[in-house]
Amino acid sequence: MNIFDSSLIVIPLPCPTCLQSKFASFSACCDSSKSFGEILPSKGPTKMGRPKDQMFWEHVEGIEAAFEAIQRANKRRKTMRSSSINEVYNPISKQQNHEVEDEERMQMEVQVIEQVVREAGTCFLFEMEDNVENHVGQSVQFVETKGEKLLTTKLKGEAFETHIKEICSCLRDADNVSKVGIYGMGGVGKTELAKHVNNELLRTPSPFHHVYWVTVSPDFSIHKLQDTIARMVDLDLSSVDDKHIRAARLFEVLKDKNFVLILDDMWNYIPLEMVGIPDNVKSCKLVLTTRSLNMCRKMDCQKNIKVKLLSLKASRELFFQDLGYQIVPSLEKIAESILLECEGLPLGIKVMARNMKQVDDIHEWSNALDKLRRSIPEQENLEIFNELKRSYDYLNDPTLQQCFLYLALYQGLWDYEREEMIEFLIDVEVIEGESRREEFNEGHTMLDKLLNLCLLEEEEEEDTYTVRMHNLLKNMAIQIMNADARVIVKNDEELSEMPEWGNWSKDLVRISLSGNDIHKIPSGHSPSCPNLSTALLGKNRNLSLIGYSFFKQLHSLKMLDLSWTAIEKLPTSISHLVNLSALLLRGCEKLRHVPSLAALWALKKLDLYGSGVEKVPKGIKLLSNLRYLDLRGTRIEELQAGILPKLSQLRFLRLGFSFTVEGKEVASLRKLEELQCRFYGVGELNTFVTCKPSTGQTRYRLLAEQSEDMESDISEGGNALSLPTDVKYLIFYSCNIESGSVCLENAIELKCFDIDDCEGLECLFSLSSHSVLKSLEIIRIGNLKDLYFLFGEGWRTFNGDIPLTVPLSPPHVTFSLLKEFEIWNCPSMKKLFPQSLMSDLQNLEEISVRNCVNMEELIALEEGQESYNSNNGNSFIFTLPKLRMAKLFDLPELKSICSGEIVCDSLETIKVWNCLKLERIALSLFLRDHSQLSPLPSLQAISIYPRESWELIEFDHPDAKNVLLPLCHFSWCEQILFDDDIGDHLLQQGWPGSHCLH
Repeated sequence: MNIFDSSLIVIPLPCPTCLQSKFASFSACCDSSKSFGEILPSKGPTKMGRPKDQMFWEHVEGIEAAFEAIQRANKRRKTMRSSSINEVYNPISKQQNHEVEDEERMQMEVQVIEQVVREAGTCFLFEMEDNVENHVGQSVQFVETKGEKLLTTKLKGEAFETHIKEICSCLRDADNVSKVGIYGMGGVGKTELAKHVNNELLRTPSPFHHVYWVTVSPDFSIHKLQDTIARMVDLDLSSVDDKHIRAARLFEVLKDKNFVLILDDMWNYIPLEMVGIPDNVKSCKLVLTTRSLNMCRKMDCQKNIKVKLLSLKASRELFFQDLGYQIVPSLEKIAESILLECEGLPLGIKVMARNMKQVDDIHEWSNALDKLRRSIPEQENLEIFNELKRSYDYLNDPTLQQCFLYLALYQGLWDYEREEMIEFLIDVEVIEGESRREEFNEGHTMLDKLLNLCLLEEEEEEDTYTVRMHNLLKNMAIQIMNADARVIVKNDEELSEMPEWGNWSKDLVRISLSGNDIHKIPSGHSPSCPNLSTALLGKNRNLSLIGYSFFKQLHSLKMLDLSWTAIEKLPTSISHLVNLSALLLRGCEKLRHVPSLAALWALKKLDLYGSGVEKVPKGIKLLSNLRYLDLRGTRIEELQAGILPKLSQLRFLRLGFSFTVEGKEVASLRKLEELQCRFYGVGELNTFVTCKPSTGQTRYRLLAEQSEDMESDISEGGNALSLPTDVKYLIFYSCNIESGSVCLENAIELKCFDIDDCEGLECLFSLSSHSVLKSLEIIRIGNLKDLYFLFGEGWRTFNGDIPLTVPLSPPHVTFSLLKEFEIWNCPSMKKLFPQSLMSDLQNLEEISVRNCVNMEELIALEEGQESYNSNNGNSFIFTLPKLRMAKLFDLPELKSICSGEIVCDSLETIKVWNCLKLERIALSLFLRDHSQLSPLPSLQAISIYPRESWELIEFDHPDAKNVLLPLCHFSWCEQILFDDDIGDHLLQQGWPGSHCLH
């Protein structure tokens, strides 16, 4: 064969330009698709005294011999592979000796190839690396790459391109990543992303001989998967039934291949060794797509990539791309609403675009939007419903499916914290346990399963986790429920009146009409639904009247939600709901009175939080099964003695701080797990602590308050403060503290400490309380006129009659978990933190210091440290890696934040108001180790008032102010609009005109 027959040659070679540039490999050639015959050089200049053409033909002769040797080697390799496949399981095969001879012969040919190529000269081909075989191997691998190119659609959003590059990079990494998981909700584009990865691996040079694509069907089996892969590698397993033998034969074929296996749409765990797929082998890489993060974990994926929803911009591009034409302006608003309902899900966007092709009638567009919003199934939308329903069916657990459906009812106009959703699941009795701790463990487990299957989404905002359900998933759930005649769901449909009673089935068990505009349920309407157990009527903001007859025939009702309505009076017929277990009247501000609850012996939950109820409902003493009672934010001023001991099953009790209770009565509640209340004084608090059982499970929010007719002293004497060891939140308000400091040594789990308007405190924390201070996350200190230091051992005169001038150092790891620190109106404080504390504040995120009129320095040197310098002549350098916000308001004597530099790479906002003596901001605002002066990437705003104080502040670099100027805000009017907390502060200080902007 003549290698210059361009119709036969398929091995890519570099073009002359690239050869002369000495590119390192064929893959770098600008046009590697040209055949050898197409790149013959024309006459040109000579090199080394020889005509270029003569030198070229000499090289060609050597290369021709090399490539013929390669072809012979390939033929023998294929022959060997074929015979080895057939004979590998015969231990006494006669072919073995021939195979050894062939291998030796191949090695000799490779050596010949190396020699020929070396003789051909590096000046013509490319600069050879140490191993010539590596270059030859790369070119052959590129030619022999096998796989099917798949049809793809044009992707939208920058994230897709990023994911493709990230996945391919992981696969090409020979050492670290052997398995990549792609997961996300149904219809989000996982398969499309995997297709692009497949094509990218085929299109570009890679170390893989083969890329195999397998769609794992819902009726997946090991046997079917083996057959599919065997066909791809030309292995016949049709005569083998034993799964172990099949796996062994498949393994022998695959173990010597460099390949990527893409398993699309996985629903069940696949044990790779049972299939015959090499596991944890560098030459075998696995990519899988699934809706379940848990599936990625089970398959030991080292890299998991979540395919997220499209942005509104990318959604719009995809919609109009699939629509195929530009709509008239009158339809644009409806199209935007459709996109909002689809919430960035490509499946929904593409289906809706397909449905609306060539439709110009505004009524048809409006109708499509209404049905999408109201979860009304259409034949055209079944693709969305069926695709999303696969995730629901996969749950394969009736309890978990009920959990998902109920959460679809609960999903309203805003997102919810996990605890709120779990509370709802307890209310509807999806979750039941022997304790709240057990119930919440079960609830978190359920939510995690739904989150892992992408049936819920979760976001973290300022240490709170909000959970929500995608609109189309919610619609799918409601379609499932509405298909059942026993359920009516019409949430957020702008209904102004109740549905017709005639449409209510006698078998109805659940009705949800939340978020509508129903004004009243008139008398005379008495639905006959003896099996109705759940009625959700909350968030009907204008619902003011419920007729007496409404509850007359609802004897099985267990859960009644009237929260956030304008109800003024409950009908007395509610007293006959003997099976009612949860009555929710949260946020009913106009409600003044609740009928007698004496007959509701089954009631487990009574939620009156934020309602206008003025008295504790009659008959509450008889609710022996009550587990949850919330009276916060009501107008109730007194809880009669003797009520609490009767509620022996209470697990959750929040009374708020509007009235006081006796410590002994609260302590009698042996099953209590969460408590918020106000005690008469420290004596009552101590009584509670002494009498309560030590369960280790209770969460507290306790207030010990001094009233007009009673003194609350916190001292070290007989009336010393006792605290529960498991108290989490502690508030002191208007207390007289005789000891000079607060000793919290018992409260070893304390997270939030709030103290306001207390007398007698010169040092806030006793040094003996250091074990407590390790757990604190939030500290708020206000209106302590006698406070000099944060830490001390009693009175201010520690050294005879000479008061200390610098703060004492607490033990190491004090405040090591502290995230938020706020102090205001403490006129005696001059210095805030000792310098030694800085190393412990590594989790501090926010600090606020306001109206401390004598504060001179925030971080002070301690006794004997004035001459110490830790940096050999340079200033001290501290780090606060998580600090996001610093607020300094009305500190007229503040001269310095600290004498050194504070590195805070997460800083977002600085607010400095009325600190007229501040000459230096110690917080580092610029990137370190950069030749060009650049602000921190995280820095968003610097609020300075008045502007004159900005002029007084000095920076180390002469251009610093010019660089920071675009981030600065100086006008106080601008700042009130820019920041609510500044406006609130000015309003409290009585600044003229501040009220006009609030």
